[in-house]
Amino acid sequence: MIQRSEEDIENPDIHLIRIMRNPKYFGMTCKLLFDIELHPIQVAILQEFWTRPFPMFIASRGFGKSFILALYSTLKTIFYPAEVVA
Repeated sequence: MIQRSEEDIENPDIHLIRIMRNPKYFGMTCKLLFDIELHPIQVAILQEFWTRPFPMFIASRGFGKSFILALYSTLKTIFYPAEVVA
């Protein structure tokens, strides 16, 4: 909040969306949008999905792979609706 520009001060809603799009803050984003408290490993997995073009997700049974992928696709469609094509 210290290094906000004049545009960020005039449009705090756009500034908040810019922060929520940042993969570093996906824990906060999921708490605000979905009221879901994520574990640190889940936040790290979402960050990897967001930054890598072809991530590989291998985990044991009961790890929540379907949940994380559903959360990732929901976040992607919320923040970049025009880029998501079936």
